[in-house]
Amino acid sequence: MSTAMNDKQEDDTPVVAAIDDAATMSPMIQLENTTMSDGEKDECSIDTIRPPHPFTTASLLSKLLFIWPYSFMDQKKWSGTGSNDESLDNHDTVKPFILESDLPDCLKADSSEENFRQFQEMWEAEKRRAAKVMEQHILKQKKNKSNNRAIPRTAYPSLHRALVRDFMSTLWFVQPFMCASSTARLVQAVALGYLLQSFEVDDVNGGGYLWAGILVLSGFVVLMEHHHVFFWTWRRGMQYRISSIAAIYDKSLRLNSMSSVIQSSTSKGSTKVDGKASDKASATSGQIVNIATNDVERFLLATLFASYLFWAPVQSMAILGLGWWVIGWSFAAGFGILLLFFVPLQLWLSKRFAIMRSKIASITDKRVTLVSQAVSGVRV
Repeated sequence: MSTAMNDKQEDDTPVVAAIDDAATMSPMIQLENTTMSDGEKDECSIDTIRPPHPFTTASLLSKLLFIWPYSFMDQKKWSGTGSNDESLDNHDTVKPFILESDLPDCLKADSSEENFRQFQEMWEAEKRRAAKVMEQHILKQKKNKSNNRAIPRTAYPSLHRALVRDFMSTLWFVQPFMCASSTARLVQAVALGYLLQSFEVDDVNGGGYLWAGILVLSGFVVLMEHHHVFFWTWRRGMQYRISSIAAIYDKSLRLNSMSSVIQSSTSKGSTKVDGKASDKASATSGQIVNIATNDVERFLLATLFASYLFWAPVQSMAILGLGWWVIGWSFAAGFGILLLFFVPLQLWLSKRFAIMRSKIASITDKRVTLVSQAVSGVRV
């Protein structure tokens, strides 16, 4: 992936959107063979001006409670799912399908052009950072008059590092919400315990109502955090996916048309340059298609659960302290068994899963390459 931004020409090929910019398309769209009039065909033309996205004009309350998508998701408006009489009476006004002119315009932050531009800026910043590290390393070698020092790994540009830095800088506002959610979950457990205790004794002071209110309030905090954090992190993962596909497509437009034939004829995806093996351009067409279709989907899950790499241990330590304070050493013993047994088991299973995924990916690459070669042969 990191090589997708290297060897960039001065006059770049215009980026063709790899994903339809209508990312907000509702799943209620019915793909039916409906006869359309000439006027309706004109409305579905490419030059149709779409209405503005409802998110741009939504109020704070609408964004907080996710009310803004309902203007588009109204089933009565598209399929006539109201009362039978109303559907029959308004048969001419109710449209049985969604036209392209009905789809809201794509937000600029979600467009492939904007995300590809940000991807380029992110990668160029990573290359400048790596160049600085390399320059400092060379100066230290000249100062110490030694050439035996190994080049640090940070001196090479890394797409992983660039993505992590961009994720932390763009989604920093999500972390306070996750902190509030972790705290609310702990408070829920304590409030539930005290609420159950209030049923066993005569509660004349109304303490049970207090703990019930705290329990409901904590549940509300968890509910709001869950949906908003998932919305923003999933959206950021979608933007990473779009930018990566646009980078792959932009690079593929500038590749030699015979490169896939040369690469597929070499073993293990390596090419020979001046009699020496080289892995610089060893990607076959099957690998490129597999990356652009399957691998980029991992961005969605990665951005969704990346924050839990920090908050899961913090929350575990908080649970351990709270359980020790409430129950005692017995809770610590059970928690220790959980850490000593299930955590190594999860690590082992994850490694085995990664090995199996790599084998599946290589098999998929070969299959896609063979299919593309067969299609090319049929065309000839």
